[in-house]
Amino acid sequence: MTKMELKLECIRLRVKERHSLREIQEITGASRGSLSLWLKPYPLTKSEVEDRQDQGRRKPRRTRCPPTPSKFYSMVNLEMITTTDKGRIAEAAVLFRLALVGLSPLRSVFEGDSYDWLVDNGDRVVKIQVKWALRYRYGQPCVPLTTSKREGRYRYTPRDFDFLVGYELLSDEAHIFTWEDIGDNTSVVAFKPSTREAWHRIRA
Repeated sequence: MTKMELKLECIRLRVKERHSLREIQEITGASRGSLSLWLKPYPLTKSEVEDRQDQGRRKPRRTRCPPTPSKFYSMVNLEMITTTDKGRIAEAAVLFRLALVGLSPLRSVFEGDSYDWLVDNGDRVVKIQVKWALRYRYGQPCVPLTTSKREGRYRYTPRDFDFLVGYELLSDEAHIFTWEDIGDNTSVVAFKPSTREAWHRIRA
């Protein structure tokens, strides 16, 4: 993703999806300084700012209320957890599920590969990328479609993996996405009922 493409995506996330600067930074990996400059012409409304400052002021939509925290969520100090910790937790959760459905994943022997697991589903060997899901107050949990490389922020392509698995600790749910689900999304893809624990997709 070029700097101009990153800028346009950040503006889209503000204008179309009304994300805060912090949320956009988490989704895209853009620096706070760049975001402050790019988003200055597109501020949140006064009511949106107040709503974020006092989450209890506006009643959340019923369909978007956070789930009851999982037993694993209460074991984690989120203020201390690192990005590396999140990756390990997500991969362990997915590995557990793969074992439950009778699949035996293998790690890549090469450093820097864009996938986490190789799985023989009986028909072919598929590549699986595991990501920690992000949750915002507005909208469903979502899974990042980008990663950091030396050249900057990189958006995954179909050559990188066959399935994207997003894991959310709060709900203790894994969602399995195909490239058809991802479509033209540039930064994130949101959870939906059809992707929830859809391990049959990998076994097909």
